[in-house]
Amino acid sequence: METLAHPDDLSSMRKEQNAAILNRRPYKLLYRVCLDSDRRKWIWDQGECLYDEDGKPTYLEGIMIDISTRSCVNTNFCRKTRIYAGPWKIASGSVPLSEKQWDA
Repeated sequence: METLAHPDDLSSMRKEQNAAILNRRPYKLLYRVCLDSDRRKWIWDQGECLYDEDGKPTYLEGIMIDISTRSCVNTNFCRKTRIYAGPWKIASGSVPLSEKQWDA
């Protein structure tokens, strides 16, 4: 998703996700994606990292929800209230991690 992430959101996304991986806790993200030069979507992303037997991060597992169609697109409102109501487009699954994707 990083390749589509809005440049202004990328740093905070990486910071939160890396902190969650290093502290072995779930993450919750709210960010914009750029589909092309004119279209943006708001994404609610939450998940957690899966680790191998040696404790090495191997996969991120979770869901990404397109909340663009909701009236809750105001960033400050969403971050403060954490209220998200459908209809949503939902994607879920696992993404393999490489060592380049997280800070040890």
